[in-house]
Amino acid sequence: MADGPVRLTRRVLVVEAHEDTRNLYAEYLHASGFSVATCYRVEDAMNLAVDADAIVTALWIERRMDGFDFIARVRAAGTPAARIPIIVVTSHFQNSDRARAAAAGANIVFAKPCPPEMLVAALRQATQTDASSSSDEQAS
Repeated sequence: MADGPVRLTRRVLVVEAHEDTRNLYAEYLHASGFSVATCYRVEDAMNLAVDADAIVTALWIERRMDGFDFIARVRAAGTPAARIPIIVVTSHFQNSDRARAAAAGANIVFAKPCPPEMLVAALRQATQTDASSSSDEQAS
């Protein structure tokens, strides 16, 4: 027995400081069937995360708080958002960044340029409605 109606459109929050990149991912995700909210401020992202099925975030968002801190805040929030998939897309990519993002709670880390179709495939897999298919894959 389901807890409610199944949503066919998955909601994705894109958190990115650069407007062009934010808009590019939003347009591609929307065209791929996702409902998309975007922002570039961490406080806005925290408010929008509660309604998201997944988050796509950069690692460098604001001077006051970076993506690592944002991910950790989402995971520590104690809301349903604390369990949603978080995908990092970053141009500041080093192995230490991947490890630090995973430690903060990111599920997947992609280096820019990340082909939009790769991001869409990861989001589709991460937001499948069948909870029994979820797994905690971690790259070493």
